[in-house]
Amino acid sequence: MKKLLVITISLLCLLALSACGSGSSSNFPNEDEYSSEQLEIGSVNRFAGVIVASGETRVEKDENKTLASVSVAAGDTVTQGQVLFTYDSAQAQLDYDKAAIELEQLNISLQSYSEQKTSLEAEKANAGEGEQLSYTIQIQELETSIRETSYNISLKQKEVEKLANALNNLEVKAPTAGKVQSVNTDGGTDANGSPLPFIVIMQTNAFRVKAYINEENAGDLSLGAPVTVRSRVSDDTWQGTVSSIDFENPIQSASDMGDSDVSSSSKYPAYIELSNSDGLMLGQHVFVESAQ
Repeated sequence: MKKLLVITISLLCLLALSACGSGSSSNFPNEDEYSSEQLEIGSVNRFAGVIVASGETRVEKDENKTLASVSVAAGDTVTQGQVLFTYDSAQAQLDYDKAAIELEQLNISLQSYSEQKTSLEAEKANAGEGEQLSYTIQIQELETSIRETSYNISLKQKEVEKLANALNNLEVKAPTAGKVQSVNTDGGTDANGSPLPFIVIMQTNAFRVKAYINEENAGDLSLGAPVTVRSRVSDDTWQGTVSSIDFENPIQSASDMGDSDVSSSSKYPAYIELSNSDGLMLGQHVFVESAQ
Protein backbone atom coordinates (compact mmCIF):
# COMPACT_ATOMS: atom_id res chain seq x y z
CA MET A 1 0.00 0.00 0.00
CA LYS A 2 2.78 2.40 0.89
CA LYS A 3 4.49 1.69 -2.45
CA LEU A 4 1.25 2.37 -4.33
CA LEU A 5 0.74 5.62 -2.40
CA VAL A 6 4.27 6.82 -3.28
CA ILE A 7 3.71 6.11 -6.96
CA THR A 8 0.37 7.95 -6.93
CA ILE A 9 1.88 11.03 -5.24
CA SER A 10 4.77 11.06 -7.75
CA LEU A 11 2.38 10.99 -10.70
CA LEU A 12 0.35 13.86 -9.26
CA CYS A 13 3.50 15.96 -8.83
CA LEU A 14 4.57 15.32 -12.44
CA LEU A 15 1.15 16.33 -13.73
CA ALA A 16 1.25 19.54 -11.69
CA LEU A 17 4.71 20.44 -13.00
CA SER A 18 3.58 19.72 -16.59
CA ALA A 19 0.56 22.02 -16.21
CA CYS A 20 2.74 24.84 -14.86
CA GLY A 21 5.12 24.60 -17.80
CA SER A 22 2.48 24.52 -20.50
CA GLY A 23 1.75 28.24 -20.52
CA SER A 24 3.02 30.40 -23.39
CA SER A 25 4.50 33.86 -23.00
CA SER A 26 3.50 34.78 -26.59
CA ASN A 27 0.67 37.28 -27.02
CA PHE A 28 -0.33 35.42 -30.18
CA PRO A 29 -0.45 31.66 -29.50
CA ASN A 30 0.24 29.10 -32.17
CA GLU A 31 -2.66 27.82 -34.24
CA ASP A 32 -2.41 24.45 -32.42
CA GLU A 33 -3.53 26.14 -29.20
CA TYR A 34 -6.89 26.91 -30.80
CA SER A 35 -9.35 24.38 -32.07
CA SER A 36 -10.27 24.47 -35.76
CA GLU A 37 -13.72 25.59 -34.71
CA GLN A 38 -12.37 28.64 -32.89
CA LEU A 39 -10.28 29.63 -35.87
CA GLU A 40 -13.16 29.24 -38.28
CA ILE A 41 -15.97 30.99 -36.40
CA GLY A 42 -13.67 33.83 -35.33
CA SER A 43 -13.90 33.47 -31.54
CA VAL A 44 -10.25 34.57 -31.39
CA ASN A 45 -10.70 37.09 -34.22
CA ARG A 46 -8.13 35.22 -36.29
CA PHE A 47 -8.35 33.44 -39.65
CA ALA A 48 -6.06 31.01 -41.43
CA GLY A 49 -4.75 32.42 -44.70
CA VAL A 50 -2.34 31.61 -47.51
CA ILE A 51 -0.26 33.85 -49.79
CA VAL A 52 -1.46 33.63 -53.39
CA ALA A 53 -0.73 35.51 -56.61
CA SER A 54 -2.35 38.92 -56.94
CA GLY A 55 -4.06 37.84 -60.13
CA GLU A 56 -3.75 36.01 -63.41
CA THR A 57 -3.37 37.08 -67.02
CA ARG A 58 -5.09 35.25 -69.86
CA VAL A 59 -3.44 35.22 -73.27
CA GLU A 60 -5.76 34.26 -76.12
CA LYS A 61 -4.88 32.83 -79.53
CA ASP A 62 -6.29 34.23 -82.77
CA GLU A 63 -8.46 31.39 -84.10
CA ASN A 64 -8.14 32.81 -87.63
CA LYS A 65 -4.39 32.16 -87.63
CA THR A 66 -2.40 28.96 -87.80
CA LEU A 67 -0.25 28.18 -84.77
CA ALA A 68 3.39 27.48 -85.63
CA SER A 69 4.95 26.74 -82.23
CA VAL A 70 4.50 27.14 -78.48
CA SER A 71 7.58 28.20 -76.52
CA VAL A 72 6.38 27.64 -72.93
CA ALA A 73 4.78 24.89 -70.84
CA ALA A 74 2.78 24.80 -67.64
CA GLY A 75 5.06 25.49 -64.67
CA ASP A 76 7.52 27.68 -66.60
CA THR A 77 8.49 31.06 -65.16
CA VAL A 78 8.33 33.84 -67.76
CA THR A 79 9.42 37.45 -67.88
CA GLN A 80 7.46 40.30 -69.39
CA GLY A 81 8.07 40.38 -73.15
CA GLN A 82 9.15 36.73 -73.39
CA VAL A 83 7.84 34.90 -76.48
CA LEU A 84 4.96 32.56 -75.61
CA PHE A 85 4.01 31.26 -79.07
CA THR A 86 4.27 32.12 -82.77
CA TYR A 87 1.93 32.00 -85.76
CA ASP A 88 2.62 30.46 -89.15
CA SER A 89 4.16 33.13 -91.39
CA ALA A 90 3.12 31.37 -94.62
CA GLN A 91 -0.59 31.68 -93.83
CA ALA A 92 -0.18 35.27 -92.66
CA GLN A 93 1.60 36.16 -95.91
CA LEU A 94 -1.16 34.56 -97.99
CA ASP A 95 -3.84 36.49 -96.12
CA TYR A 96 -1.96 39.75 -96.66
CA ASP A 97 -1.34 39.12 -100.37
CA LYS A 98 -5.00 38.26 -100.97
CA ALA A 99 -6.23 41.42 -99.25
CA ALA A 100 -3.68 43.57 -101.11
CA ILE A 101 -4.86 42.19 -104.48
CA GLU A 102 -8.50 42.85 -103.57
CA LEU A 103 -7.61 46.42 -102.63
CA GLU A 104 -5.86 46.92 -105.95
CA GLN A 105 -8.91 45.62 -107.83
CA LEU A 106 -11.19 48.02 -105.97
CA ASN A 107 -8.95 50.95 -106.86
CA ILE A 108 -9.01 49.91 -110.53
CA SER A 109 -12.81 49.73 -110.43
CA LEU A 110 -13.04 53.16 -108.84
CA GLN A 111 -10.83 54.66 -111.53
CA SER A 112 -12.92 53.01 -114.24
CA TYR A 113 -16.18 54.35 -112.79
CA SER A 114 -14.73 57.85 -112.56
CA GLU A 115 -13.54 57.74 -116.17
CA GLN A 116 -16.93 56.49 -117.38
CA LYS A 117 -18.69 59.25 -115.50
CA THR A 118 -16.43 61.91 -117.02
CA SER A 119 -17.04 60.52 -120.52
CA LEU A 120 -20.84 60.41 -120.05
CA GLU A 121 -20.91 63.95 -118.71
CA ALA A 122 -19.09 65.15 -121.86
CA GLU A 123 -21.48 63.23 -124.12
CA LYS A 124 -24.49 64.55 -122.22
CA ALA A 125 -23.37 68.12 -122.81
CA ASN A 126 -23.56 67.56 -126.58
CA ALA A 127 -26.62 65.29 -126.61
CA GLY A 128 -30.07 66.28 -127.72
CA GLU A 129 -32.93 67.01 -125.34
CA GLY A 130 -34.44 63.53 -125.80
CA GLU A 131 -31.21 61.83 -124.66
CA GLN A 132 -30.63 63.95 -121.55
CA LEU A 133 -32.65 61.68 -119.20
CA SER A 134 -30.81 58.53 -120.29
CA TYR A 135 -27.44 60.15 -119.64
CA THR A 136 -28.61 61.45 -116.27
CA ILE A 137 -29.67 57.98 -115.10
CA GLN A 138 -26.37 56.42 -116.23
CA ILE A 139 -24.37 59.12 -114.46
CA GLN A 140 -26.36 58.65 -111.24
CA GLU A 141 -25.75 54.89 -111.34
CA LEU A 142 -22.03 55.48 -111.74
CA GLU A 143 -22.05 57.95 -108.83
CA THR A 144 -23.66 55.25 -106.63
CA SER A 145 -21.01 52.75 -107.71
CA ILE A 146 -18.27 55.29 -106.95
CA ARG A 147 -19.60 55.89 -103.42
CA GLU A 148 -19.92 52.16 -102.69
CA THR A 149 -16.48 51.38 -104.07
CA SER A 150 -14.89 54.24 -102.12
CA TYR A 151 -16.45 52.89 -98.92
CA ASN A 152 -15.24 49.35 -99.67
CA ILE A 153 -11.76 50.69 -100.35
CA SER A 154 -11.64 52.33 -96.92
CA LEU A 155 -12.62 49.05 -95.26
CA LYS A 156 -10.14 47.03 -97.30
CA GLN A 157 -7.34 49.50 -96.50
CA LYS A 158 -7.91 48.93 -92.78
CA GLU A 159 -7.87 45.18 -93.33
CA VAL A 160 -4.60 45.37 -95.25
CA GLU A 161 -3.03 47.50 -92.50
CA LYS A 162 -4.16 45.01 -89.86
CA LEU A 163 -2.77 42.06 -91.83
CA ALA A 164 0.50 43.89 -92.44
CA ASN A 165 0.81 44.51 -88.72
CA ALA A 166 0.03 40.86 -88.01
CA LEU A 167 2.66 39.79 -90.54
CA ASN A 168 5.23 41.83 -88.68
CA ASN A 169 4.06 40.55 -85.28
CA LEU A 170 3.88 36.79 -85.55
CA GLU A 171 5.34 36.37 -82.06
CA VAL A 172 2.97 36.67 -79.10
CA LYS A 173 4.80 37.81 -75.97
CA ALA A 174 4.01 37.66 -72.27
CA PRO A 175 2.25 40.87 -71.17
CA THR A 176 3.44 40.35 -67.58
CA ALA A 177 5.97 38.37 -65.59
CA GLY A 178 4.80 35.28 -63.74
CA LYS A 179 4.40 31.53 -63.77
CA VAL A 180 2.60 29.72 -66.58
CA GLN A 181 -0.38 28.09 -64.94
CA SER A 182 -1.77 26.31 -68.00
CA VAL A 183 -1.33 25.94 -71.76
CA ASN A 184 -4.43 24.79 -73.63
CA THR A 185 -3.67 23.54 -77.13
CA ASP A 186 -6.73 21.32 -77.40
CA GLY A 187 -9.52 23.89 -77.05
CA GLY A 188 -12.52 22.92 -74.94
CA THR A 189 -14.65 24.71 -72.36
CA ASP A 190 -14.72 25.09 -68.59
CA ALA A 191 -17.47 23.95 -66.19
CA ASN A 192 -19.57 26.99 -67.13
CA GLY A 193 -19.30 26.32 -70.86
CA SER A 194 -16.91 29.22 -71.52
CA PRO A 195 -13.94 28.64 -73.87
CA LEU A 196 -10.73 27.79 -72.05
CA PRO A 197 -7.99 30.45 -72.36
CA PHE A 198 -4.99 29.46 -74.46
CA ILE A 199 -2.39 30.43 -71.85
CA VAL A 200 -2.86 31.52 -68.24
CA ILE A 201 -0.01 33.32 -66.46
CA MET A 202 -0.13 33.55 -62.68
CA GLN A 203 1.43 36.83 -61.60
CA THR A 204 4.22 36.29 -59.07
CA ASN A 205 5.55 39.83 -58.77
CA ALA A 206 2.80 40.82 -56.31
CA PHE A 207 0.91 38.87 -53.66
CA ARG A 208 -2.39 38.89 -51.84
CA VAL A 209 -3.87 36.77 -49.05
CA LYS A 210 -6.66 34.25 -49.45
CA ALA A 211 -8.75 33.38 -46.39
CA TYR A 212 -12.25 32.01 -45.81
CA ILE A 213 -15.32 33.45 -44.09
CA ASN A 214 -18.81 32.11 -43.46
CA GLU A 215 -22.16 33.52 -42.41
CA GLU A 216 -21.15 33.47 -38.74
CA ASN A 217 -17.94 35.47 -39.04
CA ALA A 218 -18.57 37.60 -42.15
CA GLY A 219 -18.61 40.74 -39.99
CA ASP A 220 -14.98 40.24 -38.97
CA LEU A 221 -13.71 40.28 -42.57
CA SER A 222 -16.23 42.49 -44.32
CA LEU A 223 -15.44 44.13 -47.64
CA GLY A 224 -13.07 47.07 -47.17
CA ALA A 225 -12.15 46.12 -43.60
CA PRO A 226 -8.51 46.72 -42.54
CA VAL A 227 -6.63 43.62 -41.38
CA THR A 228 -3.28 42.60 -39.98
CA VAL A 229 -1.51 39.66 -41.61
CA ARG A 230 0.75 37.84 -39.18
CA SER A 231 3.52 35.33 -39.87
CA ARG A 232 3.05 31.89 -38.31
CA VAL A 233 6.76 31.50 -37.54
CA SER A 234 7.93 34.99 -36.57
CA ASP A 235 6.77 38.36 -35.24
CA ASP A 236 6.55 39.86 -38.77
CA THR A 237 3.27 41.54 -39.69
CA TRP A 238 1.81 43.19 -42.78
CA GLN A 239 -1.17 45.49 -43.21
CA GLY A 240 -3.92 44.98 -45.73
CA THR A 241 -7.55 45.51 -46.70
CA VAL A 242 -10.27 43.04 -47.65
CA SER A 243 -10.60 43.78 -51.38
CA SER A 244 -13.12 41.15 -52.48
CA ILE A 245 -15.27 38.30 -51.20
CA ASP A 246 -16.33 35.61 -53.66
CA PHE A 247 -19.91 34.92 -52.62
CA GLU A 248 -20.55 33.30 -56.02
CA ASN A 249 -18.38 30.26 -55.28
CA PRO A 250 -19.10 28.90 -51.78
CA ILE A 251 -17.53 25.66 -50.63
CA GLN A 252 -18.81 23.07 -48.16
CA SER A 253 -15.70 20.90 -47.85
CA ALA A 254 -12.57 21.52 -45.81
CA SER A 255 -10.61 24.61 -46.84
CA ASP A 256 -7.28 24.49 -48.59
CA MET A 257 -5.64 25.74 -45.39
CA GLY A 258 -6.12 22.37 -43.70
CA ASP A 259 -8.88 23.41 -41.27
CA SER A 260 -11.64 20.94 -40.45
CA ASP A 261 -15.02 21.86 -41.83
CA VAL A 262 -16.73 21.99 -38.45
CA SER A 263 -19.36 24.52 -39.49
CA SER A 264 -22.35 23.48 -41.57
CA SER A 265 -22.56 26.91 -43.20
CA SER A 266 -20.95 27.69 -46.53
CA LYS A 267 -17.48 29.23 -46.65
CA TYR A 268 -16.45 31.94 -49.11
CA PRO A 269 -12.97 32.97 -50.32
CA ALA A 270 -11.96 36.42 -49.11
CA TYR A 271 -8.99 38.22 -50.67
CA ILE A 272 -6.79 40.76 -48.87
CA GLU A 273 -4.72 43.30 -50.79
CA LEU A 274 -1.46 44.11 -48.99
CA SER A 275 0.11 47.54 -48.62
CA ASN A 276 3.44 45.75 -49.14
CA SER A 277 4.49 42.13 -49.49
CA ASP A 278 8.17 42.32 -48.56
CA GLY A 279 9.34 39.07 -46.98
CA LEU A 280 6.35 37.00 -48.10
CA MET A 281 6.51 33.95 -50.36
CA LEU A 282 3.94 32.39 -52.65
CA GLY A 283 2.18 29.57 -50.80
CA GLN A 284 3.22 30.78 -47.34
CA HIS A 285 0.62 30.18 -44.61
CA VAL A 286 -0.26 33.15 -42.40
CA PHE A 287 -2.81 34.40 -39.88
CA VAL A 288 -5.32 37.15 -40.71
CA GLU A 289 -6.62 39.30 -37.86
CA SER A 290 -9.21 42.04 -37.97
CA ALA A 291 -7.59 45.43 -37.34
CA GLN A 292 -10.86 47.09 -36.27
